[in-house]
Amino acid sequence: EINMKPNFPIEGRIIFHSNLDGDNEIYLMTKTEIKKLTDNTWNDEYPVWSLDGKKIAFTANPEGNYDIFTMNPDGSEITAITFSPSDEKDPSWFPDGKRIAYTRETKKFLRKQLLIFQVDIDTKKTKRIIPRYSKGHAIPHISPTEPLLTFTGKRTIGWDSALYDMRKNEVKFLDKGGKSCRA
Repeated sequence: EINMKPNFPIEGRIIFHSNLDGDNEIYLMTKTEIKKLTDNTWNDEYPVWSLDGKKIAFTANPEGNYDIFTMNPDGSEITAITFSPSDEKDPSWFPDGKRIAYTRETKKFLRKQLLIFQVDIDTKKTKRIIPRYSKGHAIPHISPTEPLLTFTGKRTIGWDSALYDMRKNEVKFLDKGGKSCRA
């Protein structure tokens, strides 16, 4: 089974995850080969290229919960970037290559809440990106050229696609009615 969310070419390379061997691993596909970049007993998912093509961010759960990791395009130097008891998924690189936006699933009492955070790759410091305005937000995608972030935001009923202007600190919903699944 091949994942429905491949991250498309940097110089003719496609990165994706698949469970061909029984758990999710990350693969690199070129015109001539498919190469497995991770090989372990846990799930490695949602790979995304940095804009310069020198790093890959992804989600993995070696200790049970999901955290954000980075690695080189050849699968070397796998490094944990987040260290939280919460599940952290859906990485998206900032254009500067120094920060990654991601979804953090927090649990309050018996309810879970999805929020978008960012992590500085060097310091590992995290902070929440989007102001509290709704019942949750997830699946960030950072624009490579503008200080904009698309995401899926939960309102009263259902999820809607939205745009966050990081310069103005404003959220604009792109559709209404709770019919969106992913931004």
